[in-house]
Amino acid sequence: MKLHTCLVLLVLIFSGSCASGSENDYEARLMKMKSKFDSIKDYSCTFESYSSNGEKSASVTFKYFFRKPKSVRMEILKGKYSGTTLLLQKDNTVRVKVGMIIVGLFTFTYPADHRYVCDYRGNGLHNSDFGYFIEEHIKLLGLTSVRLAGEEELDGRKVLVYELLSKDLSKSRAVAKETIWIDKDQDLLIKYRQYDSSGQLIQSGYYKNIKINSGLSTSVFTDF
Repeated sequence: MKLHTCLVLLVLIFSGSCASGSENDYEARLMKMKSKFDSIKDYSCTFESYSSNGEKSASVTFKYFFRKPKSVRMEILKGKYSGTTLLLQKDNTVRVKVGMIIVGLFTFTYPADHRYVCDYRGNGLHNSDFGYFIEEHIKLLGLTSVRLAGEEELDGRKVLVYELLSKDLSKSRAVAKETIWIDKDQDLLIKYRQYDSSGQLIQSGYYKNIKINSGLSTSVFTDF
């Protein structure tokens, strides 16, 4: 009986140490990601996204461009309104040129949080960059439990896989569980998947062909 009790205690202690270590490692990794982002002037990538509000869902692939302090260009490559281009303006509005022959002769402007220029989770150009993702997850430190699920190879990159469980759904935008893939060597976000309390996928993102500090010109973010 005593031996059994000791074994149980050892397992609990070891498990607790692993959980704590995972959380500490995750926090340190977030800080490395922030430091990496601080050194980035611009980047571009292919962004595969999915969003759902429970009733409707959409999968959209974008060509994505970002330049500091907050210039964003998104071109829809696949999905509804393919061929459409969106530009985030300094006044936090979004100019849109729809990829349709007749409508494409005109441009439209909307507030950055307008449903026409946001996904089904309310995410738009204004909160789409790596920096925003990092800062939001830093805010959630202490409000999530973390497990390092392991290491994988993804698109030729060595990635760390973290699993996060929310301790307060009201502060995590109803995201109950999240899996994040982070480039181990470059400290870049590669992929994430978010689930609600019922286990349904409600948001995901996958970043491919990431190019950093290529010297994107101003015209990329002002001209269609």
